[in-house]
Amino acid sequence: MRDGVDLDLLVEGPITDGDPMLDNPYGIIVVNPAIHAAVKYELAMLYVGFLTGTEGQTIIEEYTIDGEQVFYSDGLSDEPEFEQYIPEDN
Repeated sequence: MRDGVDLDLLVEGPITDGDPMLDNPYGIIVVNPAIHAAVKYELAMLYVGFLTGTEGQTIIEEYTIDGEQVFYSDGLSDEPEFEQYIPEDN
């Protein structure tokens, strides 16, 4: 839409060392099957694994619009805590 509007850039976000209040993180949460039995937990976890894995993070990092990077991936962890994904019964 840049070509159709005449706006000046007044504020930058944290990616360009601007105000951290403009940070807009995205996340993914899987519904707990112990609370909602109808959810497809294993399928959801496969999706989470893909998105947060090397291939998914590369796709996110390389996604562009008009040649400009739109998203910045940070789903890879040096010290993953896989136990957090095991649902607890309530």
